[in-house]
Amino acid sequence: WGDIGNVAWGDIGTVAGGGIGTVAGGGIGTVAGGGIGNVAGGGIGTVAGGGIGTVAGGTLEPRGGWLARPPSPAPIASRTVRPIASDRIFRWLPPKPAHWPRDARYRSNYLPGRGYLEGLAASMSRPDARIDRAAGLGPDAVRSLLPPARGPVLPAPAAGRSLDVAVDQQYPLVPPGGTESVLVVRLRAAEGTTRPRPPLRLHLVLDASGSMRGEGWAQVCAAVRDVATRLTPDDLMSVVTYDDVATALGPPVPGGPAAIAVADKACALRPRRETNIHAGLTEGYAQARAVYSAAAVNRVVLMSDGMPTLGPTDLYSLTSGTTDALGAGITTSTVGIGTGFDALIMGRIASEGGGNFHFVRDRAGVPAVFTDELHVLAREAAEVVEVRVRLDPAVRLVEVVGSEPLGVPETLRARGVEVATDRRLASEQGIARDRVRDLDAGIRFLVPSFRMGDEHAFVIRVGIPPDQPPGRIASAEVRYKDMQAGRNVFLRADSFVGRAASRAEAEARVNHEATVAEARSRAAYALQRASEYLDAPNLGQIRNELYGAAQALSVAAGRAGDATAQDDADRLRRMADAAGTGLGRPHVAYLASLYHYGWRTCGLTAWR
Repeated sequence: WGDIGNVAWGDIGTVAGGGIGTVAGGGIGTVAGGGIGNVAGGGIGTVAGGGIGTVAGGTLEPRGGWLARPPSPAPIASRTVRPIASDRIFRWLPPKPAHWPRDARYRSNYLPGRGYLEGLAASMSRPDARIDRAAGLGPDAVRSLLPPARGPVLPAPAAGRSLDVAVDQQYPLVPPGGTESVLVVRLRAAEGTTRPRPPLRLHLVLDASGSMRGEGWAQVCAAVRDVATRLTPDDLMSVVTYDDVATALGPPVPGGPAAIAVADKACALRPRRETNIHAGLTEGYAQARAVYSAAAVNRVVLMSDGMPTLGPTDLYSLTSGTTDALGAGITTSTVGIGTGFDALIMGRIASEGGGNFHFVRDRAGVPAVFTDELHVLAREAAEVVEVRVRLDPAVRLVEVVGSEPLGVPETLRARGVEVATDRRLASEQGIARDRVRDLDAGIRFLVPSFRMGDEHAFVIRVGIPPDQPPGRIASAEVRYKDMQAGRNVFLRADSFVGRAASRAEAEARVNHEATVAEARSRAAYALQRASEYLDAPNLGQIRNELYGAAQALSVAAGRAGDATAQDDADRLRRMADAAGTGLGRPHVAYLASLYHYGWRTCGLTAWR
C-alpha cells in the first residue's frame, strides 16, 4: 500500500523549501530543497519499504541480507523552510489477511495494559464541547464510550512462578459432522510487589520540528520538566532533540538540579525545519548504550506529533534500530503529541520496542505518562515469552483472530530479538541460554516483555474433522525468562475434545465464554485498525468494520447471556457513529485515542 505523496488532509504532496514533494510508503525517496532523493552525505538516495539497501556517500550498505539500516543523514545546508503544518500522510486501510499458515510467526498484539490507560480515560472523559460537536456526540457523551478497566480472569500463577497459561476450548464435544471451534490461549502474570523500583536510565527523544510550534512544544516542555523533578540521584536522564538532524543536549545527568537544568535548556529551543525521527532515535539509542546498566531500567521515550519527512519513512526501516536496542536491553516507549500525530508509526515503534504508546491530549495528561513509565512499566514478570500452539495434524487452522502472519524480514527480526535477549540475560542475570536453536513449527507469538499483573489472550479458530478421535487436539507451549525467579520456565497446556452423539449434544456443551472471547478479539482488531488508519477516505470501511464487529459481539453476548459484552457491543456501535461522515484535524487524535482505548480494553489485555 504505497502512499501517493505526502497527502495531509487533502494536500497532494508537500513542497518544502522549493522541493518537489515527498513520496512515502513506497519508499521511493524524498525530494526536498531541490535535492535529488533523500540525500545523505552526498549519496544518491534511500530505497526503503522493501529493505533493499542504502546508498550513502556513493557506497551500498548491505545489512542482514540486504535489510538495510540507513545512516544518520548529514546536516542539510542552511536554507529557509516554512513551518510544517502537519507531517501526516494518508494511508489506505489495508486488507485483512487472507491466509494463515499453521507453521509461522504471528504478530503479537500485546502491549503493557496498566496505569496509563486509566490516565487516558480520565483525560478523554473531561468535557470538551468542541470535540463532542465535531465528533457528532452530545455533551459529555464520550464518557459513555469508555468501558471500565477490568482485572484478569485467570487466577494468579502458582507460587514461585511469574507467568501461567491456560487454554479454553469452545467445543469440548465434537458433533458427528465435525465443527469449527475456537481456542483461547491465556497468559496471566503474577501480581507486582511493593519493592522500590530499580534505577532508571531515561533518554528522551523530542521532536523539535516546525510542526511542534505552539501547544505541542508546550506539552513536551511540561513532560520534560515533570519527569526531571521525579528522578532521583540514582537515575540518569539525557535529552535528544531532532528536526532535520539530531542533537544531544549534553551527556546523561543524574536526577535533581542537573536534570532540571537540561529540561530548561530543551524548553528554551524553538521548533523549526522538518522531521527526521530516524535520526532522533538513532542518537537516543547511542545515549542509552553509552550508560547502559544491567541493574537499571534502560528506556528511550520518543515524543512526537507527526510523521517523518526526512530520513527513512517506512515502518520497517524506522524500527530497525528499535529492535536492535530491545535485544540489547533498551526498551522504547512513544508519546503522541497534539492532534495530528501518526498513530500507526508511534504505536508500531512502541510495540517493536517492548514499551508503551501514550496519547497526550493536553498538558494535564502528562503526569500519567511518566507515572506509568517510571513505576508501572519497570516491573517485569518475564522476558522473551514465546507462545507456540501445535495443532493435531488432522486439525485445520482456519484463522488467527486479530493477528497477522509476519513476513520473512519481520520473522528474522523477531528471531534476532529473541537470540540477543537470550545471550544478554545469560551474561547479565546468569539465566542459562535456551534459544540457540529454533524449531519452525506451530503458530508462534513472541512477547518481548510481559508486565506484572497483566493478562493477555491469543484467539485461534480451528476446524475439527468429523472423524477426529477423542483426545488432545492442540497444545499451547510457553517458555519464558522468569525475571522474578531468575530462571527459564517451560509450561504446557493441552486442549482435549470428546465425541458427541448429535449436534444438539455438542451445542449444549458449548463454552460460550470462548465464543465471546473470539467476538471481543475481532472487535479489538477492528478498533486497532481504526486507531491506526483514521483518515477521512477510510471512514466508510472503518465504520463498516466496527458495525460488523459490534453485531458479532452482540450475537455472542446474547448466546452467552453476558450483559457486560452486550454493553461493549453498544459502545462499539456508538464509536462507529462517532466517526461521522467527515473528519477534521481538531479531533483526529481524540478519536484515535478513543479507538485505541477501546482496543486495549476489549478483553485481549487486562490489568489491575
